[in-house]
Amino acid sequence: YWTAGNGVGVTSVLHQGNTTPVTPTTISSTLTNLRTVNIFNNQLYVSTGSGSQGIYKVGTGVPTTTGQTSVISLPQNGMYAYQMVNRGGSNWNCYAGTDSAPGIYKWSSIDNGATWTARGSVSNVLPIYGITAANNGTSVDLYATTVSSILKLTDATAFNATIAGTISTIATAPTNTFFRGIAFAPISATAPLIATAGSPANVDTTYGTASA
Repeated sequence: YWTAGNGVGVTSVLHQGNTTPVTPTTISSTLTNLRTVNIFNNQLYVSTGSGSQGIYKVGTGVPTTTGQTSVISLPQNGMYAYQMVNRGGSNWNCYAGTDSAPGIYKWSSIDNGATWTARGSVSNVLPIYGITAANNGTSVDLYATTVSSILKLTDATAFNATIAGTISTIATAPTNTFFRGIAFAPISATAPLIATAGSPANVDTTYGTASA
């Protein structure tokens, strides 16, 4: 596991498969006031909303040892959650929510995240703390949270074009509750129905195909 927070930098925790307490290893102390840690395209990232604000690469790949350096990749004030989406080949988008000049921000990369280009933003009244995204054909569906709402925005522009679309509210937090993070929940796959005719067939339930 990798963790981040205020005062300790980025840490790695080796999972032991039991309940024995494990001492985290601080792998990078370049930054110590951190918000969100994530892994995309086999690279560890972390965001910060203080100092030189934005999204940072932590070392190379997914490091677990001390002495890693965090280098800023996407500078942006008020950075909170972020989501990276592969748009085919080495083309990527990064979408992020902020609490400073609140909105959903977009970047594009043509080299698997080695470099990024800012692609604008869609503003929102309240700060955005959580965000997730998924390809939907040639568009990207974005879901984000403020403290009181779940929002949706569909970016139908090309991966290297300025973000566009209208933010809509799809859910409101009940009284005395607040939203923070957001993520897609896994769903169970439904086995296909297979009809056979003629002589009996052996059914391979792993792939749902029939062989005579």
